Amino acid sequence: MTAAVVTTAQADVTIKGNNKQTVNVQGAVANSVVGAASKAKQSLASNVGNVTVKGNNTQTIAVQGAVANSVVGAASTAEQHLGSNVGN
Repeated sequence: MTAAVVTTAQADVTIKGNNKQTVNVQGAVANSVVGAASKAKQSLASNVGNVTVKGNNTQTIAVQGAVANSVVGAASTAEQHLGSNVGN
């Protein structure tokens, strides 16, 4: 089991205005995978994929408990995005 908090912009993201991303976790964030060739992706207050932001962008995540993203099974995929811009 792995745990991750991701607050970064990823592949092909263009920001032309102000971009503020905040994550405040008072609990747990879990990202887990079980199974051969399985993937679990989790993005908190992130831009993911081919995203263009031309104006102001504010993404805020406040967790007071738990956020979980889990997948079980061979070749399974789970994705979870909170406060995110998700492109293709």
